[in-house]
Amino acid sequence: MSDAFDQLDEGTDDFERDVRAERETIGEGHHAFTIKAAEIADGRLSVTLVHDDARYYWVKANPPTTAKSFAAIAGSLARVLGMTGGQLRDAILAGGDGVVGRRVAARIWHGTGTKGGLFANVGEFHQAAEPAPAKPAAKPAARTATKKADAVSRPPEDDIPF
Repeated sequence: MSDAFDQLDEGTDDFERDVRAERETIGEGHHAFTIKAAEIADGRLSVTLVHDDARYYWVKANPPTTAKSFAAIAGSLARVLGMTGGQLRDAILAGGDGVVGRRVAARIWHGTGTKGGLFANVGEFHQAAEPAPAKPAAKPAARTATKKADAVSRPPEDDIPF
């Protein structure tokens, strides 16, 4: 006996490829982001950035602590967040309090990977010029309970003009 869920397995791989293909790499230049995650592990600082426009992939700033660019990237992030390097490290190691959810701007530049893929890299961090976009306010109800009760209690209008 065939189950409807058996049929779902046949097209799952194509669906996953299509969903990933809908996103695009963010362009070079300065962009505002929200910090989604931050951690220090395996000799790397890893900061995940989310752009307000959902069509872009998330960007990761993940320089190794031994790289020449590490001091510039980590130092610029600490300055933007109003911290020293030690405070930034402690905040990240404590679970990201004071870092995750904060708004920053970053200079993005592109690089090509060894397999030919395009990567968005963070050059340095800056103050975000604008606050996060406000969520749209909830639409008021079309008819409130009072309006519904009023409509029911009114006598119907006479169509014949006398």
